Amino acid sequence: MKKSVFVRIAAAVMAIVLCLCSMGALAGCTKTRSINVLVYGQYIDLDVISNFKKENGIKVNVDECDTPEELYNKAVNGDQSYDLICTSDYIIERFIKENRLSELNFDNIPNIKNIGEVYLEKSKSFDPENKYSVPHFWGTVGVIYNTKMVSEEDAKSWKMFFNEKYSGKIIMSNSIRDSFLVALEALGYSLNTTDKAQIDEAKQLLIKQKLKAYLVETEARDAMISGEAAMALVYNGEAYLAIEGDEEQNISGNPDLKFTIPEEGTNFWIDSWVVPTYSSNKADAEAFINYLCGVEAAKKNFEYIYYSTPNQALYNELDPEVQQDEDIFPSREVIDKGEVYHDLGADLDAYYSAAWKEIKS
Repeated sequence: MKKSVFVRIAAAVMAIVLCLCSMGALAGCTKTRSINVLVYGQYIDLDVISNFKKENGIKVNVDECDTPEELYNKAVNGDQSYDLICTSDYIIERFIKENRLSELNFDNIPNIKNIGEVYLEKSKSFDPENKYSVPHFWGTVGVIYNTKMVSEEDAKSWKMFFNEKYSGKIIMSNSIRDSFLVALEALGYSLNTTDKAQIDEAKQLLIKQKLKAYLVETEARDAMISGEAAMALVYNGEAYLAIEGDEEQNISGNPDLKFTIPEEGTNFWIDSWVVPTYSSNKADAEAFINYLCGVEAAKKNFEYIYYSTPNQALYNELDPEVQQDEDIFPSREVIDKGEVYHDLGADLDAYYSAAWKEIKS
C-alpha cells in the first residue's frame, strides 16, 4: 500500500517537473550545449571563448598541455571526451595514419576563405588533401639571446648552444623534437632524419650540453626577460613578447634581447584544429573552428600571443610595421628553407623517446 502511494506521488512530481521544463520555468532543465577542447597552454584568448558562447550558445571547456607528445597521449589514452584538438603538424600526420580524425564539413566552416593559400599549401605536407585540419598559428623555432652576453657572430649558428663559454646559461625547450632540432641542425642533418646513427650523434651532443634548464616556452620567455640566461630556444611569438612586452598581459619586455634564426635553417611549424573521430559534437566543434577563422576572433588571439597568424584577411588589416616585423612574420626565404616536422613512425618515436630519457637523466 505504501509503495503504491509513493509511486503515484513520484509520478505526479515528475509530471509537474516536465511541465515546468517545457515552460522554461525550472532552471537547469535545458542542458547547455558544450564542446571539450584540447590545446596547448595560453593558445586562445579567454574573451574569444566567452564571446563565442554569447553568440552561439555553446560553452567551450578547455584542457591544456605543454608539449605535442603530452597532447598526443592525452588525446589517445585519456577519456576520449574531446570534440576538438589543436596540435602540431607531425602529430596530425600521426593521427591521420592511425585513422583518428574525422573529415571536416567545410560547409560549416565558410570562414576558411580567410586562411592564406600558402598555409593551406604547406598543410598538405601532413594533411595531403586538406580534409582534416584548419591552421590556427604558424611560426618558426629560433634563438632569443641577450646581446650583453652573446655575440652576434656566435648567434649565427646553432653551434652556439654547445659553446662552452655559455655553460650554465643555456635554456633548451622541454620538447623532444625541438631540442633535437638544435643538435641535428648543428651537425648538418635533417630534422626528419631516420638514420639512428645521426640520432645517436645528436643525442651525445645534447648530453654534453651544460644547461641552465629545460623549460616550456612561457617559462623560457620569462627567464630571458629577467636576465637569468644568455640564450633560449623559443618560438618566434614568445620571442616577440620577451623583447617588446605586453602591458595587458603584464609582460615587461627586455630591450637587451634579440631573436634570430641561425643560418643552418630551422623548423617551419603549423598548429591546426582537428576533430577526433570520437567527438560527439562535431558540428559544434566545426562552428568553433569557423568562429576562430573570423577576423575578429583571429585578431584577439593574435594580439594575445603574437604568434604568426595564417588568417590572410586579418594580416591585410594589420599595420605595415607589424606586417614587416620578421620576429612575428618570418620572411618567405625562412619559410621556404624551413623543414616541416614529419611523423617518423612508432619505431623511431620510441627510439627518440629512449634517447630523450637518457639525455634528461
